[in-house]
Amino acid sequence: MTTRNDALTPSDGAGRRDDLIDGLLTELKDDQGGARKTALRRALDVDNAAGSNASADVEARLDSIEDRLDDLETDVDARLDSLEGRVLDLEEDAEAAAEWRESLQRALQ
Repeated sequence: MTTRNDALTPSDGAGRRDDLIDGLLTELKDDQGGARKTALRRALDVDNAAGSNASADVEARLDSIEDRLDDLETDVDARLDSLEGRVLDLEEDAEAAAEWRESLQRALQ
């Protein structure tokens, strides 16, 4: 049986999954008038679900998915910002090390 965590392992194509999530986020954020959300409901057969509880349940699940995708996007953005900061720090450290090496070479000549 595949668990939710098993389904999200990097070995399953994390890049492809990230692309799909990014695409879904973009589509849902740009959804003016709810057309895409309606299409998603239709694809999930929400309109034909048995009873109003089932429809409300699916609606709640869709809202939960949207919230989780927003949280994921926020987390990914924060991690990217952090990584970019670390890369800048490493570049500065590399430049300082190169300057120190050059000054040592000049001193040894």
